[in-house]
Amino acid sequence: MISRDAIRSAIASHGAWKTRLEAAVAQGSSEYSPAVVQTDDQCAFGKFLYQEVDPDTRSSPHYARCKELHQRFHLCAARIWKLGLAGKKEKARQALASGTGFTRLSGALTPAMLEWSRSVE
Repeated sequence: MISRDAIRSAIASHGAWKTRLEAAVAQGSSEYSPAVVQTDDQCAFGKFLYQEVDPDTRSSPHYARCKELHQRFHLCAARIWKLGLAGKKEKARQALASGTGFTRLSGALTPAMLEWSRSVE
């Protein structure tokens, strides 16, 4: 059984990826490649999803929703990361702007994670 604290910790660590993405775009460089960013099992939340969540919990609709949004988030972030590393800062910034696929995914993932957290006893 997972705990609320485990989910909340994963939420916080995933927020750090958004900060890394903004830095990669601003600097045009990063220690992470887009290929690493697109994988959803390398960040702390991904490791939590794939390694710490028990099999019974994996069958929950909360897990399925968070996992799907998380996968989509990483694919979108990798596309923006690639733009930033290629020197296409303006396109990358536009992709990070309010109302874009990235902000919609990010805006859906965090509440889904919080809802999952509230469902855990």
